[in-house]
Amino acid sequence: MAQLTSGKASTMREIANKLKMDRFYLARTLKLANFAPDIVKLIWENRHPETLTLDKLRRGIPESREEQRKLFLRE
Repeated sequence: MAQLTSGKASTMREIANKLKMDRFYLARTLKLANFAPDIVKLIWENRHPETLTLDKLRRGIPESREEQRKLFLRE
């Protein structure tokens, strides 16, 4: 992300190439940077609901933290 904000890279493709990483994997990984801290803490402490699965996370993570909570914690 720092490469984008500093101007050292202008696209995700450039960053992925520099890191020798698949750009789709990079994009998914960067989405985790905006993951709600309280949800991360629940996962880290193994206190997340059983409905919060890796399969569900792979389907997409909303940008809004409130939407994340609705999707991952209130079902």
